[in-house]
Amino acid sequence: MARRESDRGLRVEHKRRKHRELLVESPKLVDFGLIDAFRRMVRGRGLEFDGFKEFVPGDDAKFIDWKATLRSDKILARVFKQEKDIKLMLMIDGGSTMIFTSHEKLKLEYALEVAASLAFSASLAGESVGGMVFTEKVQYFSAPAPGRIQYQKVLKNLLDPYIYGGGSDIKKALKYVTEHLQPNSVIMILSDFLSLPEYWDEALGMAAEKMDVLGLMIRDPRDVEMPPKRIGDVVIEDPNTGETLIFRPEEIGGEYARVAQQQYEEISKIFRKRMADLIELRTNEPYVGKLINFFTSRISKWK
Repeated sequence: MARRESDRGLRVEHKRRKHRELLVESPKLVDFGLIDAFRRMVRGRGLEFDGFKEFVPGDDAKFIDWKATLRSDKILARVFKQEKDIKLMLMIDGGSTMIFTSHEKLKLEYALEVAASLAFSASLAGESVGGMVFTEKVQYFSAPAPGRIQYQKVLKNLLDPYIYGGGSDIKKALKYVTEHLQPNSVIMILSDFLSLPEYWDEALGMAAEKMDVLGLMIRDPRDVEMPPKRIGDVVIEDPNTGETLIFRPEEIGGEYARVAQQQYEEISKIFRKRMADLIELRTNEPYVGKLINFFTSRISKWK
């Protein structure tokens, strides 16, 4: 049976047209500084173990493998070679909390623009690109592959309005990519991180042990602060349960901002603990400069 737009998805008629336009317009969203920063970041960490060699004066001592040396009568150093192909997986949170905006752009629309820019950057840099949309289950998954056709296929499928809406289970999504991706892949999670199941951090840790994991926290201004002006009573609805709440923003603004900041700090701490990185992007702010700085700051990590 064919699915109707009213059954699932974004439920906004112009979204399909806008998404088709994004497929064509995505290269224009990319700053060449972003492409360069992305290429240098992934190539800086894109080394794979290729065996041992005898350490000689002049070699970098940080590559000495003392465990292997103890099993030999020589001092052995690890040898690495450049990976031929970096595999990038873009994980898009398609849950209902992402279908929200307090101004012109949904968090999901913003996330898709960021994903399109990253996919194009990776494709232009000659890397493999894959895509995934998760809600309470995996809605779409395409393993990373090289080439412009793959980039177009992934982006087209990410822009399917019917695969969005409902709950969000990042734990299940992380377990899925950990099982289906090759070691040393690069995972970028685009989510607001508002619907986090219990023990999700364990799944994050398992993924980070095998791959390079980056979290891109997509937040609307209302996720972090109340409106600056008095606007009277406000009614909000939980997108997952349908439960409603009436309140006055000016009465809870300070506490709301404090809790939002605390939540961000807790999630950031979990990422650091699990040897992964996190950046916050806001839908009312440009993202290219922030991503360039983020990627550039990580380059030294792999040197």
